[in-house]
Amino acid sequence: DTPGIIPVCVNELLLCVEQYNRPEKVEDRKSSLCDTPARAELRVSFVDIYNDRIMDMLDDPTSKKRHYVKLAPDIGTYVENLTETTITSIEQYKQCYIKRCNCWDNTNAGFGIPASSRTAKVVLLTVVWLDPNGTRLSRTKASFVDLPGSERIYKSGAVGSLLKEAMYANKVLTTLLDVLVATSGKGAHVPYRNCTLTHLLQDEMAKPKDWRRRFDWEIHPNIVIIGNVSPCEDQRSETN
Repeated sequence: DTPGIIPVCVNELLLCVEQYNRPEKVEDRKSSLCDTPARAELRVSFVDIYNDRIMDMLDDPTSKKRHYVKLAPDIGTYVENLTETTITSIEQYKQCYIKRCNCWDNTNAGFGIPASSRTAKVVLLTVVWLDPNGTRLSRTKASFVDLPGSERIYKSGAVGSLLKEAMYANKVLTTLLDVLVATSGKGAHVPYRNCTLTHLLQDEMAKPKDWRRRFDWEIHPNIVIIGNVSPCEDQRSETN
């Protein structure tokens, strides 16, 4: 009965959007500045990254669409052909989550992608500001990532396709660390493109001055990392 981090954040964002969209406030903005956003929307997307391949979890599993991370000057990084669903209540978010689970977890095998703990799971929440004509003026986003677990190959004994999965999962974690180290220092090169996940999270992890230099506008990213640490003695080497 206790909601997790993502549902709590969804609920808070919905309250902010609802307050912003109150009729009296919309009318005030329309009568003041013509370029002031008239209303806001909250949109949700679900992405799985398996072996560096992006999967749209709200799309038909049999879809032949390809999804690549792109970079646009006006919105930053985004996923090509990604399904975005506008939600106005926590119940609608839950329905999207149920669809994400039912649509894929029961059909991954037919799609050639097995259910795997080595998959990075991403929930993308985007608040979009629109003018009275429905044209997007700006946006802000939050990305929630369930990282794949690290794996010692000599312990797990993974071979074949499982070995490939483990190698990609470890690559994600290594690249994530490399990017965090590079953005916290003065290094000229940040290896965002070394894996799909860090490329997707470039907005959230970039140095604000890098974006100001490239696009004449700034981003103000914040990152929170929650570690799940095993207390077991035989996992000490992983914990260290």
